Amino acid sequence: MTMEDSRNISKHVRIQMEIVSTCRELGIEAIQEYRGHDWRADVYVSNNDKPIAFEVQLSPQSLKKTLERQSKYIRDGVIGCWFFENPISKLNEERPDLPLFFVEDKEDSKLLVNLGDRRKIELHVFLENFITNNIQFKSLAKTKTIQTVNLIFYELEMS
Repeated sequence: MTMEDSRNISKHVRIQMEIVSTCRELGIEAIQEYRGHDWRADVYVSNNDKPIAFEVQLSPQSLKKTLERQSKYIRDGVIGCWFFENPISKLNEERPDLPLFFVEDKEDSKLLVNLGDRRKIELHVFLENFITNNIQFKSLAKTKTIQTVNLIFYELEMS
């Protein structure tokens, strides 16, 4: 086993444990290395009527293979959520049928989810929002016709 292999195994386990721990904090059961009909998820979350299979893919995997695996989740009514370390070749744009995100390891050992141009957030914050359906793929964002904005002013003392 190479040093790179052991680093990936360690990161793979860290990400799995972060998923399990976040689910426990939310009061949701999470099972590592769960076996489905003809698939295996790194972490499976039986999230009420929206079960989720989390996949941690740190080694290279083709878009074709990823879509094949994703189709099994879709077939079984499971949301497949993928965490990759590196971009997939031939995946040029976001796809609503393939929730795929990139995980980065920071110097302070925090795991961050890279949301592209938008921003990076801590993995546990991403997970809390993904599991509770606060992160969704939308091709169009709609807002209310009338918006309410609260402005709060604070007095600033200049020295």
